[in-house]
Amino acid sequence: MEKFDIGDHLLPPLSKEDTKKLFESYQKGDQIARNKLIEHNLKSVYFIVYKNFYKSVRYEEIEDLLSIGTIALIKAVETYDLSKNFEFSTYSVKVIFNEILMYLRTRKKWNNLYSLQQIVVDSHETPIMLQDMISDQSDFVEDFLINVIFNK
Repeated sequence: MEKFDIGDHLLPPLSKEDTKKLFESYQKGDQIARNKLIEHNLKSVYFIVYKNFYKSVRYEEIEDLLSIGTIALIKAVETYDLSKNFEFSTYSVKVIFNEILMYLRTRKKWNNLYSLQQIVVDSHETPIMLQDMISDQSDFVEDFLINVIFNK
């Protein structure tokens, strides 16, 4: 397995005071403050993916999770309410974690679907596309549909 990039190259987190000042600027329309908030909190996305999801997904999916987490971080910055008395880091971690979890649940739901181009093995151990089997009138198609797709 390849080594996970834990985001050491990213900017360090901001202090509570700096975060509050940047949010005050952002709420007045300062887009540079928004970008700084995002850039300085990207390391939390890497940490969440590594700590919670790294061992449960394929390595190729890590990049997808980091992208989803980054989008969730942007959403957290844009929806955070400074008037509430809780830290941004607490809020953003919850938003990032929930977005990634939602993605994984949705993906799991769609993994149970079959494509007509999916290759299966027929009764003679020959690889064949599912779409080719559907036109076949043999019992194998019916058995496949009942046993595999409908889990009976």
